[in-house]
Amino acid sequence: MLVRLHVVLPFDVALPEGEQIRLYTYEEDGCVITVYPPMRSDAPSNSAPPESVKINGVTAIIANGLQIDFQRSEFDRTPGSPEDPPSAVLQRAVDSFIERLRYVARAAHVHAVSLQTTTWRLRYLDDEGSELPTSSKVVGRGGNAFRWSLVGVNKTLWDQLHELPGDFTPPPWDGLRLDAQAALPHVGTAVVLAATALEVFIEVMLEQLAARSDVPKNLWQWVVSRKNPLCNPDVEEQFDTLLGHFVGHSLKENPDLWGSFMNLKRARNTFVHEGVATIGEQPVTVQQAGLLVGCNG
Repeated sequence: MLVRLHVVLPFDVALPEGEQIRLYTYEEDGCVITVYPPMRSDAPSNSAPPESVKINGVTAIIANGLQIDFQRSEFDRTPGSPEDPPSAVLQRAVDSFIERLRYVARAAHVHAVSLQTTTWRLRYLDDEGSELPTSSKVVGRGGNAFRWSLVGVNKTLWDQLHELPGDFTPPPWDGLRLDAQAALPHVGTAVVLAATALEVFIEVMLEQLAARSDVPKNLWQWVVSRKNPLCNPDVEEQFDTLLGHFVGHSLKENPDLWGSFMNLKRARNTFVHEGVATIGEQPVTVQQAGLLVGCNG
């Protein structure tokens, strides 16, 4: 029996028209998995490509659909039963293709595709790829998702916009925080940008607080600008000891804020050093990353 998965890709792929491309297979979870070359889908193209695209002088087709076949002797199609193949197996097959494509093609704009945030459909077929006879069992599954965004502008926001000084420029940490939110669902990029935003914020704030305090300027520079950068206060000490000195309160006094701060730091460090953002050895989900970068406010 075959399970045929179609996924709409959030990017376009150009393939030389008529070129014979070999199919490769591999096994996972008891399934023989075949990934087909990208093909045209029913969904609109992700861009407005030129009238003619050529690869090595050969006219190319523009594709934004991915087909993956899963073959096994039998799949559980009982209504109400768990998905078979499991959604995790489907997602890993999609992830594997995209990661390999991005690596080999050096395609920086190609990113992971979540089945929760794109359009996909799955059909159960016989070994020859034909429709199964009508029965009381499940014949297919699917999901449809799209991203939609807007900016709400009312009188209050409009007035606030124009009340800003003529030479206004946003503080650097604010842009980094918004960039972190925009980077989702790419967890690693989002947590690195959010952590950087906090580092920039506390450094600028402490500089301003120190300038208004009675701490001698040369002493402050000695504290934060040692010859050996490893001796400078780290971001934890800045939000704890130094902030407490200047304003009488430390971020550490609020367990919830401190816990979120430390989780963000751990996620950032594990992504930078290990390539995967984790907290407590568990990969950070998109939902967790959204909370860490402040998408709720």
